[in-house]
Formats: sequence, C-alpha cells, structure tokens
Amino acid sequence: MLVYRVEHKDTHRGPYSGKHIVNSMANCHNNDFERWPTPYYDGISVRYFKPHRYGFDSLDKLRSWFYGYLGVLNDRGFIIVVVRIHGNSVKRGEKQVVYDPTKGKIVNKLELKGN
Repeated sequence: MLVYRVEHKDTHRGPYSGKHIVNSMANCHNNDFERWPTPYYDGISVRYFKPHRYGFDSLDKLRSWFYGYLGVLNDRGFIIVVVRIHGNSVKRGEKQVVYDPTKGKIVNKLELKGN
C-alpha cells in the first residue's frame, strides 16, 4: 500500500516535532481530538512499531488533516513523502496510519500545495 506522510525535506521529522514545528497548528490539533484524534482514539493499538512514523492512506486524508496549514508547512520546508509499504507493517485508524519506516521504500516526493 502507499502511505502519504508530511515531513521536513532536510530533517525528515514530522510537523509536530523539531525546530520547524508550526505552533499554531500543533496547538489547534491538540485541542480538537474529534477532528484530529490521537492514534489511540483513532482506533490504532497503543503498541506501535519501533521505530514508527505517522501518515495517511490517501492524499485526501492528508490534505483534510492539514487543511489551512498546507501553505505554511510548504513555506517551512515540509513536503509529502510517498512510501510503499507492506500491509502487515501498517496499523490503520479511521483518519491516519502508523507504520514501520524500516519496512517501506520512498517512491515519490510531492510539494505541499493548497490551503
């Protein structure tokens, strides 16, 4: 399957950690668990892969999750990384996925465009 992940083009860290964090987005997402649930509240077991990364099983879900912040993320150096990964190395929630990055291969990198 393909997983779509937002990460910084240089540090490869997600938008919720590291020096490139978008504080306004992180604060907003931390205050509405119905729209942006934690993996546990999204139906993903608390036992993740080690190491693990977060992503989405479609571009539409990624764009919906980050709606309103895509331009800011782009300006701060974030991109969309497309990873091909075997299904048994992915745990799916309703809105997001958790996957084992050691079991995947980056097949494409896309610019963040839109709102």
